[in-house]
Amino acid sequence: MWQPAIVVALLAVRVVVAAQGWFYWDDLILLAQARDTPLAELVWRPHDGHLMPGSWLLIWLFATLVDGLNWPAALTALATGQLLAAGAVAYAAWRICPRQAWWVTGIYVLVPVTLPVTTWLAAAVNSLPLHAACAVWLAHGWLYLRHGRVRDAVIAAVAVLAAGFFSERVIFLAPFTLLLLLAWGPATRWLRLTVALVVPAAGWAIAYLMAVGDPWVSGGGGLLVHGYLQAFLPTLVGGPWDWERWHPGPPFATPPGAAIVLGVLAAVVLLGWSIWRRHAAPLLVLAYPLLPFLALAVARSGPDTAPEITQTLRHFAEVAVLMALTAGVLAAQNPRPPRWTPVLGVVLAASSLFSTATYAQSWAEQPAREYFTALRAGLEGREEPILDQAVPLEVLLPVAHPYNRLSTLLGPPQISDSTTAPALVDGFGTLVDAELYPMRATGAECGPGAFALDGPLMERDWVLRLNYFAEDDGEIAVALDGEAVTVPVEAGLHQVHVALTGGGQELRVDGEVCLGRSEVGVLAPAR
Repeated sequence: MWQPAIVVALLAVRVVVAAQGWFYWDDLILLAQARDTPLAELVWRPHDGHLMPGSWLLIWLFATLVDGLNWPAALTALATGQLLAAGAVAYAAWRICPRQAWWVTGIYVLVPVTLPVTTWLAAAVNSLPLHAACAVWLAHGWLYLRHGRVRDAVIAAVAVLAAGFFSERVIFLAPFTLLLLLAWGPATRWLRLTVALVVPAAGWAIAYLMAVGDPWVSGGGGLLVHGYLQAFLPTLVGGPWDWERWHPGPPFATPPGAAIVLGVLAAVVLLGWSIWRRHAAPLLVLAYPLLPFLALAVARSGPDTAPEITQTLRHFAEVAVLMALTAGVLAAQNPRPPRWTPVLGVVLAASSLFSTATYAQSWAEQPAREYFTALRAGLEGREEPILDQAVPLEVLLPVAHPYNRLSTLLGPPQISDSTTAPALVDGFGTLVDAELYPMRATGAECGPGAFALDGPLMERDWVLRLNYFAEDDGEIAVALDGEAVTVPVEAGLHQVHVALTGGGQELRVDGEVCLGRSEVGVLAPAR
């Protein structure tokens, strides 16, 4: 029973590592988009060149069923996804190499290449279903080649079709695994399996081109070299051992020279063994990462793309399924492994656990967690909402606009277009009392109508300090030359701060109120 216990312990380690993190970058953006977009429109929306209707559905369900930024719920989802993927690999190993099933599953759970996709929610919903589906179609592809049952070919085809709902990488992963299946052992029944794996993948290729368009971007050779040498090869020896972080980016592998050299040596040994034994499977596993790297080079490369994108490991993590099952197949074909094999296994396990520990340290740095924890604590005891503003660069960069703004990340009632108590949020999430620094002002006049400003305003975000008198409770609409904002008013003489976008030389008011002198400017911390 010690083998299942080891697999359970390794799964628990991954959950502990995931718990060190929080909602991060794409998590925040995708959840914000899911909250303000109809599901029918959302599921076929490309994201960063990815077509992932199934992932969008999971994100929409999470955003709909879970209140706010609930990290325990997200951690539960991550643990569930990891368990399902590991279970699918265990199922495939049981069908393909039953005597090796437990340690094959352990390899999949342990190897560092799967760290990002089991700890980062946005990467998990994209990749873990692909891992599970890949294991299923490999299992039933193997069974079809051995027994010729049509149902196994059908199950494999359905698994490929299902995987396409979560990741476009199925387009090249499914045909590639056909070659791997044929390399695992002699097979004569390959024609139907070719149809079962290639036709669904081709269908998703057409859907991808229709939804995303021509993905070609010039350049990208650096991504291939960078990714293979510094991202993939060190994982063959349990690397990368070290990770770097450029906030707000994710951890990326920064292997020392020794890890790269050992990775190269491991690849050379596997390549030599593959040629000597005339067994193509190890060679195919070594070759697979070139396909996602090539896809990145085609779709994501350009003058503003850093080659470190490949070193986040999440773009080729499904290679772990291929590595684990291929190791099981080779072990089943060689029932008497050399005596040094257990020692090598212990060394690789120790190396992988060290990489896991260093990743956990890097992943624990979560500026978004600290920012939103402090902000929510400040908002909890506050009666008035605050005006919308961008989060700090350490949380989300301006390129994420408008999803780098509090209105999309938290929403009402905490964030509003108007407030009677203006406040700003500093870079640590602390609420700071704010005051208006006026740039332009209106005269005193009764509306509705256009109130002239004492000078022009450029197009940007502004705050209006509106001094008004209303006879009754109700609503008015105010605007510069941009979109109007609805403001609740109370009977009597009051002051309210309103967030506006636009410019021009007048303030438009739609409603029965009288204005005192009202200023347009920007908020700054109160002195």
